[in-house]
Amino acid sequence: MLSASAAAAAFAGAPTVDRSPFDVSQGPAGAEALRSWDVVNIGDGFWNVAGNWDPAAVPGLGDDIRLYQSDASNREVTYVSPAGTTLSSLRVDASGNGLMTMTQPADRLTTNEFVLGVFNGKGKYNLNGGTLITGMHYVGAIGQGTFSMTGGRLTNSSFLTLGNNVGATGTFLMSGGNFVGTELSAGYYGTGTMLHTGGSISVSQFYGVGVATAGFGTAIMTNGSVLSPAGYVGLYGVGTFIQGGGTQTYLDVLALGETTSATGYYRLAAGTLNASEITVGNEGIGTLEMQGGTATAVNLFAGSSAGGIGNGTITGGLITVSNEATFGVGTNSTSNFYLNGGTLSVGGDMTLGYEQGSFGKFVMDNGALSSNKLKVGYIGDGEFVQDLNVHTVNTYVSIADQAASTGTYAMRGGTLNATELEVGYRGQGTMIHTGGTVNVSDFMAVGFVLTGNGNYNLLPGGVLNAPSSYVGLYGAGTMSQSGGAHNVPNILSVGENTAATGWYDLGGNGVINTGELDVGFQGTGVFNQTGGTINATEINVGGSIGGVGTYTMTGGTINVGDENVSFMTTTSGRFTQSGGVHNITNVLNLAVQVGTDAAFRFEGGSLNAASVNIGGGSLTAGGAASFVQGGGVMQVANRVKVWGGNSLELNGGSFSAGTLTTNGNGSVSLGSGSGVTPRVRGLQAVSGEIDINDNAMIVDYTGASSLGNPQAFGTVANLIANGWNNGQWDGLGINTSMGSTSVFAIGYAEASQKFGISGAGTASFRGQTVDATSAILLFTYYGDTDLDRDVDISDFATLAANFNQPNKVWKDGDVNYSGTVEIGDFALLAANWNQAFPASLPRSAVPEPAALGLLSLAGVGLLRRRRA
Repeated sequence: MLSASAAAAAFAGAPTVDRSPFDVSQGPAGAEALRSWDVVNIGDGFWNVAGNWDPAAVPGLGDDIRLYQSDASNREVTYVSPAGTTLSSLRVDASGNGLMTMTQPADRLTTNEFVLGVFNGKGKYNLNGGTLITGMHYVGAIGQGTFSMTGGRLTNSSFLTLGNNVGATGTFLMSGGNFVGTELSAGYYGTGTMLHTGGSISVSQFYGVGVATAGFGTAIMTNGSVLSPAGYVGLYGVGTFIQGGGTQTYLDVLALGETTSATGYYRLAAGTLNASEITVGNEGIGTLEMQGGTATAVNLFAGSSAGGIGNGTITGGLITVSNEATFGVGTNSTSNFYLNGGTLSVGGDMTLGYEQGSFGKFVMDNGALSSNKLKVGYIGDGEFVQDLNVHTVNTYVSIADQAASTGTYAMRGGTLNATELEVGYRGQGTMIHTGGTVNVSDFMAVGFVLTGNGNYNLLPGGVLNAPSSYVGLYGAGTMSQSGGAHNVPNILSVGENTAATGWYDLGGNGVINTGELDVGFQGTGVFNQTGGTINATEINVGGSIGGVGTYTMTGGTINVGDENVSFMTTTSGRFTQSGGVHNITNVLNLAVQVGTDAAFRFEGGSLNAASVNIGGGSLTAGGAASFVQGGGVMQVANRVKVWGGNSLELNGGSFSAGTLTTNGNGSVSLGSGSGVTPRVRGLQAVSGEIDINDNAMIVDYTGASSLGNPQAFGTVANLIANGWNNGQWDGLGINTSMGSTSVFAIGYAEASQKFGISGAGTASFRGQTVDATSAILLFTYYGDTDLDRDVDISDFATLAANFNQPNKVWKDGDVNYSGTVEIGDFALLAANWNQAFPASLPRSAVPEPAALGLLSLAGVGLLRRRRA
């Protein structure tokens, strides 16, 4: 990028104004006589008549000519000199109310000094044809001067100034002919006006409007052409240039408000403006107003040096900048530009806030804007506001490009098209997206490099489309979405790389559509969802090596294919859901690989998944994982598998699954006092454990019953017998941490037997509907054969009817899981005789004394039955 200082070096900077004000007493003395027009005797007349002069001779080589008058009459001298005349000086002035005019219709006149308006008077010159050659050319030196050019040729070797001294006024009326000069200044120390309606101007040094400190200049151009190395509208003074037609070309620079004291205003309504560099407010105050026409420049700088103020409004026309456009270039400079119509096309970088302390603002209310790169806050501070229409950036948009910068992009409407969008590249960047569409063809990053800090606010009405989005790519990124749509076909990553931190808040009616959502990929990621909807193929919370991810869901909806909490080695993932709808069409994996750490806490809302793996993937064991449910509704269509050393805790809410599997010391526990009743279609817990605590479970099987008996390996009854472990309740399979050797156990039965249903019949068990192909498990007393949580005469009758018979199960009185109803079962029933669950379940129970009577009285009958 070409900075303001580099631009100044390239174009040699502003010209120095060191010419003293015009002093009439210091005029050159010609080698020949000083000749004056015989005003009193002649009035109007021809130059080549000797009698019109005092002394009476036609002016010749080196003469100093004075055309002065002081009365109220208007007089005109017509230049006629077929052979041409070369003078030392020519001064035209009228100090009275009249006007002294010299008209040149043809021929050739050369003078070293040319002055109109000498003694605070008025002088006018009409160049209608021929050739006028001047050196020092004053139009309004001390008084008022008017130079009218309708044809011919004006050649100037030193300078042409309009309004040279303080208080002087000079006007150049050009409608035809050719002016070739060195320096053209409108408003040097005085007031100068250039009215250009035709003809051509070509100067070798500069064209200035408002040149010296006190100068006030105005240029109005409706036709014709201008060619100059440099143009200054407000060089040291105040300048106004209005172009309504014609063509202007500045080979080096057109500067508006060049130096500290200067103010420059330029309006292009029609015509063509060409410049190598346009500076709007270099060190002074500059304003560019584009209403129409065409402007081309290599570079456009606004507020281009220290302290400069550059402002502009574009309502029509076309501005083409082939290299770069920078708004707020120099230290402590400011720039405010408004695009309300027309087109601004930048072939290179467009930058807002280039140097430290600078500020650049660009507001796009209408029109079309394009650039190769956009930097909103480079080292300084930048602000971009877009309300309408199309903004195209071919390479990247960088908001807060360098470490010391701050940048803000307010997207309110229209369309922004860019290859990359970088919010907080190295500095503090903010994107506020309240409307319109942002299309990114490569990727979007919030918090790009290590020092970058980015914030993206996506509100209702906004649409962000990007193949991949990174919130915290290498730096720190925050994205808040309360509405709108964020469409990311590939990857949405929150905390992408090592040392990066990302934070994403989704709420309201916001929608995220993505292929893959990574929260803490290799960095640290936090995702908070209070509302909105996520549609994703895959979600990873703690995605790659070193990643730390946290996902908190209190509302909204998730629709995802696969979801992994802690995916690769050395990652850590935490997922907490207390509300909303969570749909997983394929698998939820916790701690997929060895060396991973995952925790899922489900407190409310709904969680629906095809399968769930805790502590591994679908085929192999992984790291350390826990799943805790304290509320909500969880439904798993297929398998829930708890790999070895990991846990599933069900402390509240509703849980249902296909097959519940514990593998290699994996554990499932139901919280004490929670009243939960998980519902599954099958149980596999041979190498793990399921602790139902003081709760119940439903096995809603299909086909043949999976309940079985205590001796049939792998059946539900067998798993309970294994967990019982001779009354210790610490074996693999199905157990209860509140079990004991004589009081509490796990009872089981077919729902068809418990409730007497068959076919399509149903019954209610602990608030759930069961049918004839359901098995129920219940924490209860030893001896409670009918699973009504008390031990009474009906239980005793059942045990007595099956006493001393093999191949029996709990409902028959086999309450010690031996497969036979015998004296041990009777002793357990007797120990709990007449017991019933109180409102608050005790940790242990002691048989009432009446049970001893039952034991002694009933024992005879049992023995007799055994003898039979």
